Amino acid sequence: MSEIRDSRAGELVAANLAALLSLPAWVVGVDIPVSVSVGVGTALPREMDFKVLLRRADAALYCAKDNNRHCFQVFSAGLEESPRENEQRRNGTKALAPKA
Repeated sequence: MSEIRDSRAGELVAANLAALLSLPAWVVGVDIPVSVSVGVGTALPREMDFKVLLRRADAALYCAKDNNRHCFQVFSAGLEESPRENEQRRNGTKALAPKA
């Protein structure tokens, strides 16, 4: 996606994307309900690093899934957990320490 300089524009894109992708899927004559969650990564121009942006979008996505599937979440500083930590928190599990 091209560069979006305004956070409201990013939210509008995410909301429209979620709405369009949430339309029922027509499969063999049957409407199948679809739910979509969208995570939006944000970064300042000096922080433009693809890996950081992807990690932030992933953290926002997991937050959206936790809060109310079928929505979008824009990254904020409180979402710095890794996807693995989010998954473990949701499942009530912890990573096993590697064997020495």
